[in-house]
Amino acid sequence: MDKNDSNFRQTQPVMFDGMALPPFPPLLQDAKKRFEEIRNMEYRKGDIILAIYPKSGTHWVWEIVCMLLKQKAEYSKEPKELFFLEAMPDLSIVDSMESPRAVNTHLPYRWLPKQHIENGGKIVHVVRNPKDVCVSMYHHMKSSEEIGEIKDFKTFYETVFMNPNESNNRNQSTCRISEHQPKGPRYSRDS
Repeated sequence: MDKNDSNFRQTQPVMFDGMALPPFPPLLQDAKKRFEEIRNMEYRKGDIILAIYPKSGTHWVWEIVCMLLKQKAEYSKEPKELFFLEAMPDLSIVDSMESPRAVNTHLPYRWLPKQHIENGGKIVHVVRNPKDVCVSMYHHMKSSEEIGEIKDFKTFYETVFMNPNESNNRNQSTCRISEHQPKGPRYSRDS
């Protein structure tokens, strides 16, 4: 996105590891420290990580996972944002959660908790049609002032969604997780 473009009044993203990230307080304070904390999180058997690209159904999947864990068809009283790894004020919140724990993230595979990966922890990964993601993201960013005023969809599509220099991490999150998946889904009643 061109900072001089008159169609945008940009809110500066946090740049880290080639990614443009939302300006969440922990990332503004020290993005590297937060990413290392996430990468070094302690694993517990039964932990579930929702690793989903933005605007791909994170909220719906969060509600479904919470309902399954609680064995009740009731919406979670706690908003998913409380369990969003990049935005949590303090990751010790995760340590105090009862097992099985469910947390969500928009981070790419390389930054998911190492112990979780090594122990075969559960990862819920949703892939949504990029066209739908683009439209959803456009409306989200237009209604919030996350990146400032957006003139029209075409401008958003060309300067934000398809801009390889901005928050375009779709390939990093989707392809990398896919590379590490076993061939075919694994089902287990015991885990």
